Amino acid sequence: MVSEAQQAQIDYRRQQVARLLARGMTLREIVAQLAAMSVTDPATGASVPVFRNPETGEPYGLTTIGEDAKYARGLWEEDVAREAADNRAEVLAVLRELRRVGFAVGDLRAVAASLKQQRDLLGLDAPKKTDVAAPGPYPGIYNVHDTALDVIKEVCAELGFPEFPEPERETS
Repeated sequence: MVSEAQQAQIDYRRQQVARLLARGMTLREIVAQLAAMSVTDPATGASVPVFRNPETGEPYGLTTIGEDAKYARGLWEEDVAREAADNRAEVLAVLRELRRVGFAVGDLRAVAASLKQQRDLLGLDAPKKTDVAAPGPYPGIYNVHDTALDVIKEVCAELGFPEFPEPERETS
């Protein structure tokens, strides 16, 4: 079990790792930076390293710093999710208020607009189907035109492949 003092040291190291990660440093750069950090002992004036493994007295290695980085990224992801949820809740509250005011003053366009924004925010509408088929003589083949087919034929001929067969054309 980790003592309160040890946990405070771990938390401080993790904060430093997170700060250095945020500056775009690699794990190896962070290991070197932490190993170089020191403070001056006021009693002796000697330089005392700040980040050392208490069991070995050596600087922390890639494994420990990598775990700290993973921990920091996990916290960042939690923050992003929480902020997104808070933001969504705030927007929904504003939309509800806009709709309430819209009803109160008889502005049905404002009511409809707030409902549309709420549906969009919550993803309540079914996805819209988009047909991406290219117009042309080859139905069912997406974004292929006669010129592309000609290029394919030329490449096949240059590579020594047998004659490129014409695709069968579907009739409607």
